[in-house]
Amino acid sequence: MKEYLKKIIIRNFSGALVAGGPHERYLNRLGMSSDYIRRGYDVVDNKYFDGGAVNAREHASELRSALGLPDKYFMTCSRFVEKKNLSFLIDEYSAYSREMDEKHPLRVPWDLVIVGDGELRNKLVNKISEYGLRDRVHLLGFRQYEALPAIYGLSKTFILASLVEQWGLVVNEAMASGLPVLVSRRCGCAEDLVVEGENGWIFDPTIVGSLAGRLVAQTLLNDDMLNRMGERSRTRIEAHSLSTFAASALEVSEACLNRTRSGATLLDCVVLPALRKVRERP
Repeated sequence: MKEYLKKIIIRNFSGALVAGGPHERYLNRLGMSSDYIRRGYDVVDNKYFDGGAVNAREHASELRSALGLPDKYFMTCSRFVEKKNLSFLIDEYSAYSREMDEKHPLRVPWDLVIVGDGELRNKLVNKISEYGLRDRVHLLGFRQYEALPAIYGLSKTFILASLVEQWGLVVNEAMASGLPVLVSRRCGCAEDLVVEGENGWIFDPTIVGSLAGRLVAQTLLNDDMLNRMGERSRTRIEAHSLSTFAASALEVSEACLNRTRSGATLLDCVVLPALRKVRERP
């Protein structure tokens, strides 16, 4: 019923600006033609993160000290809420850490840096303590926008393990910073931004071990391979820029202005006012 009502609403719009492929296909299912859909909605200032990351690498020693960052680390950045799946991430990191210690004793495991804060902080702190990972998992807390490029820039690989994510702009930020990315298949950006084996990998955030094995494999890559993956991220994200957003918004506006539309149906005249009244109820 909800999807049926959405169809009624959507057919009263002339067009849409969406983030990527999954979003366009969803609107197709709701009855909107791709002729009036353009991609490019979810973008960030790529140059800001690229420039900040390059600067951070040039001043790595002093910034690591100032920001409290370890030498080599995976990172994620999110609110501490259930849908971000941080508990799973820590479980997988713990499994990774054990496997590195047991099977690759000559390789030092990378640390895990988590940027953000929220209602689940105490739960995560307790889990980290239970696993004995306080020396390897670092909760940096909330950081201002100005500090993020440096934290991205000094990281080895970015992770987003969300169970629900309409897109995931932090992946854009990480790729613009020149990082390989490990992205949950539940994230809307995964299909458009991640080319497996090229600039990162997609994993299932509900399967135990799906991420831990990938963390091990990522750690065992040499620096040249990691740098190539990061460069491919930077190149790929160029197609998702502020300029892309502006051009797509203009294109879809022009397409809509030239569109011949039929008038509202009797069903529209009945259903839409009813929906509006429901929404306006206290």
